[in-house]
Amino acid sequence: MKKLVYTIKNETAFRDVNPFSAYVYLLKTYIETHKTRYTFKDFVELMERKGYKPYSYQMEVISQAIANCISHGGMILADVVGCG
Repeated sequence: MKKLVYTIKNETAFRDVNPFSAYVYLLKTYIETHKTRYTFKDFVELMERKGYKPYSYQMEVISQAIANCISHGGMILADVVGCG
């Protein structure tokens, strides 16, 4: 394990990446991935037309799920039981 850590820290491109740069890159990637052609309002209207009461936390997950499907060709939804 020590050799692996040494190799990553000293012999790969990761040696030049500081924590702040990594955070900014991940944040940028996350934001770009979750932009879709659908709006929050579209999901709310769909839920209401189908007779459901939309909750914001549900609509946010739907938006992220669609963005992941578009960007990566699919997704896995794993949720904690009892969270809605």
